[in-house]
Amino acid sequence: IVRNIDVPRTHDIKELLTLLVEAGGEAPERLKEAVALTSFAVQARYPGWGESLDDDDFAKALALARPVVDWAAQIIEASLPPE
Repeated sequence: IVRNIDVPRTHDIKELLTLLVEAGGEAPERLKEAVALTSFAVQARYPGWGESLDDDDFAKALALARPVVDWAAQIIEASLPPE
């Protein structure tokens, strides 16, 4: 919204990070590992597609997602007006 980007409906995190950078945003290096979350999004949303996920897969996905959520929360908090 802030960068006025037309964001496509996609699960492709690499594509979304590329759009952000092309629009002048910054994607910290640690977020590049989050590209692996793309396959989890598809598998979780469309059961029966691809390999089944186990507890280790879910733990890996959470470990990859936490830095992304923290990064996004920092951006959102920084953009809020002061109280």
